[in-house]
Amino acid sequence: MFFVFANPVFAPMIERILLIQQGSSWGGVLSVRVLLIDDSKAVVHELRSLLSLNPGWLVCGGGENGVKAVEKARSLRPDLVLMDISMPQMNGIEATRIIRRQVPESAVILSVRMIR
Repeated sequence: MFFVFANPVFAPMIERILLIQQGSSWGGVLSVRVLLIDDSKAVVHELRSLLSLNPGWLVCGGGENGVKAVEKARSLRPDLVLMDISMPQMNGIEATRIIRRQVPESAVILSVRMIR
């Protein structure tokens, strides 16, 4: 399996994922700590359920808007933030800008739901 990312901030997270998938016991039990941010509680619940199927992924928190995303990213220091773009109070793009400045070790993946 190969991963190619232009952004070096993903390197530590990808290295950790690869160690988990290889069953490494280096440093004890390894996990990728994930913060889930979406204004839909149903989406957060579903993502949490999906991620719980893999023991290498640990959901460390959740929230419903960009303000909460910034607060929780600062306090929890997750490896990965999965966040919706369109949310009340502060959108995902603005929250990402702040998180990348204040918690540079956290990677951020933004999502968009297309509703027809």
